Amino acid sequence: MILNSSIPTLKYGYAVLKNVIPTSFVSARASAQYYFLHPSDYKHLHQYPYNLELGYRDLIHKEMFMIRESTLPSELSPCIHLATDLHDISLQCLEAVSKELQWEDHLLSDLVDVDALPSFNIASSILQLIHYRKTNNITHGIACDVHQDISLLTLICHTGVPALEIYDYLNNTDWINIESIQGMHDVIVLVGEALSLISNNYFLPATHRVRAVHQSRLAIIYQLRFKNDAVIDSQLFETSLTKPFKHPFRITGCNYLKMEKSTRQSVNGSY
Repeated sequence: MILNSSIPTLKYGYAVLKNVIPTSFVSARASAQYYFLHPSDYKHLHQYPYNLELGYRDLIHKEMFMIRESTLPSELSPCIHLATDLHDISLQCLEAVSKELQWEDHLLSDLVDVDALPSFNIASSILQLIHYRKTNNITHGIACDVHQDISLLTLICHTGVPALEIYDYLNNTDWINIESIQGMHDVIVLVGEALSLISNNYFLPATHRVRAVHQSRLAIIYQLRFKNDAVIDSQLFETSLTKPFKHPFRITGCNYLKMEKSTRQSVNGSY
């Protein structure tokens, strides 16, 4: 459990939450490592239609497993608890965001799923297990090109192999090797395009990339997204800090996601 007062501002796209990693992380990481050691034929049994962002995905330099439901291969069951814990942390981050921008209580929490993994249906948010394979053949030394997430928030657990870089908006000069200052019990929080949109760019979306490293790397990431039936009305988010929106909008969470996916390709291969 973390306190709102301990959450730094996300104004410049990111923050590092100190000593908040849930105890469920250790078993979830071990289960993910074990899963990716399985033969390719076994892992390919867990593939789903590409547009679902669900299950196993085999790419050139990496493989991933995307969790949006509680029905999982048995070895990945500890990840259910981690998804729940990271969801709770992300909700506390939303509370801090609401206080900073003087938004009404529950304005943001009403736009996302109550639970990380609903008992029925597929969750709107997503827990990603990404295994970057050991390789010496990656173009320009980049494993995942420059991008911004379509989420409200993205939470990144400790990898032990620093490779994530975030653009430094504050000094507008260079890239920050953010994982070099992340302790093993810390969680990195990135602002996504969705939060930047509804805050009228008060919160800048984290522009980031992943450098290629010549060793295996496991990234565990939770993306908090709008629930499909959420109604996002720009009028509700106008305060003295956000200012009036130049281009007001009213859109559902489902249509927002469709719009974002139709205008840009996923650089990490999730959709």
